[in-house]
Amino acid sequence: LKVPEDQIVNPTYINYLCEAIESSIYHNLSGIYNANGSENLSRYSFAKEIKKIFKLKYEPEAVKTEDIGYKAKRPLYCIVDSTRIADERKELNKRLNSEPSQKHSVKRNKNR
Repeated sequence: LKVPEDQIVNPTYINYLCEAIESSIYHNLSGIYNANGSENLSRYSFAKEIKKIFKLKYEPEAVKTEDIGYKAKRPLYCIVDSTRIADERKELNKRLNSEPSQKHSVKRNKNR
C-alpha cells in the first residue's frame, strides 16, 4: 500500500467529532466550525498508526505524492484550523461550570 509521506494532515477522531456535534446542537451553535484533531502528521504516519491499532498485516510504503500518480492535484499541507470550536467549547464549559449541574441529552427539534 503506497502512502504519501509528504502530505501533512490532522485527522479527526470520530468520538471527538460526535462530541462536537452533540455539544453544538445542545448549545444551539450556528455558523461554520471545523472539528478535527489537533495532531498534525503525515498520511504515512497515520497509516502506520492505523496498522498498529487494528493489528493489520499490510505494510504501508512511504512514497512522495508525485510518485503515486493521482489524477487530481493534492495539497501537501492540509491542516484545518479548529480554533473557533475549541474557543467556543472553552467558553461554554465556563458557563456550564458556573451554572447548576444538570445532565443533558440531545432531543430532535421537530420545527427544523
